[in-house]
Amino acid sequence: MIDEYLIRSVKYGVRRLSHAIIVIWGVTLVTFVVARLLPGNPVYLMVGNQADESTVQAAMAKLGFDKPIPEQYAIYMQGLLRGDLGRAWTTSHPVTEDIRQRFPATLELSVVAFLLALLLALPLGIAAGLRPSSAVHRLAQLVSTFGVALPQFWLGLMLIYVFFFRLRLMPPPMGRLPLVAAPHPITGLMLIDTLLAGNTDHFLLAAKVLVLPAVTLALAIQAPILNLIQVSMAAAMNSDAVRTARALGLPRREVIVQHALRIAVLPVLNMIAITFGYLLSGTVLVESVFSWPGIGLYALQAMNASDYAAIQGVVLFSAMIYVAVYIALDIAQFVIDPRIRV
Repeated sequence: MIDEYLIRSVKYGVRRLSHAIIVIWGVTLVTFVVARLLPGNPVYLMVGNQADESTVQAAMAKLGFDKPIPEQYAIYMQGLLRGDLGRAWTTSHPVTEDIRQRFPATLELSVVAFLLALLLALPLGIAAGLRPSSAVHRLAQLVSTFGVALPQFWLGLMLIYVFFFRLRLMPPPMGRLPLVAAPHPITGLMLIDTLLAGNTDHFLLAAKVLVLPAVTLALAIQAPILNLIQVSMAAAMNSDAVRTARALGLPRREVIVQHALRIAVLPVLNMIAITFGYLLSGTVLVESVFSWPGIGLYALQAMNASDYAAIQGVVLFSAMIYVAVYIALDIAQFVIDPRIRV
């Protein structure tokens, strides 16, 4: 029995990994072609619109843009297999180095916002699912509608206006920490690095700087999670398994925790994975509003400058994050749900 389960697990993992490789290859191809269809020639952004033709041609040859598109793609894939994403001309650094430096900012913002969203959505959604047509249910609908209806950039600007400009409770939205307060990078996560440095004042400052962008993101991403957990919990309470548990006289708490929640959590895992993958791949609007130096702001700057290497690197990195999250989700569902194993 154990051998059969192990064989099934290995086959399932190999199948999912092969699908992931195909998806990543497709992303590289589509991104490469689309990046070259963007309006504007990055060569002119580098040498200037007044440059003569010989200077333009020399720059194109240096970047490899004078070669046919298939040959450019082959060269790109050869570098990719060596772990080389190219060099971003806007920063003059390798794209891998740019992403490595900026990803901790996105990771820290994403994790904090994700935890805030779960702290709001899960308890409220479960309570609303247990009490349909109650005041809690109406509150959940209001909070969910609020998260869906308000654009992230508008909400971020309003929070800046109220809590920084009017009330002066928050620091200015100018990145993560001032250079004088930034600790020596160890993990790249300001909250952790300031604690490791033993500087409580800088930790509190890093937390205050993080509050507004994290709250903006959390209010936006909690809506789909809240809706789904509410619907799933209501459906689980009306399922055959829960009705059987009730008929057996089990306590209500045990019925909810051990039976209803196990049924309700499976569809919610998909939404949580999608949401977390979206956050980690870069939150463009929020990072641009708050000047947060993460992957999203880097992608926006690369698109504005038609920086092919940076655009392709960010999209590929985002796709790899999504694939990794979905593989982890598949493994979790394979372990939790026996129907998938069958």
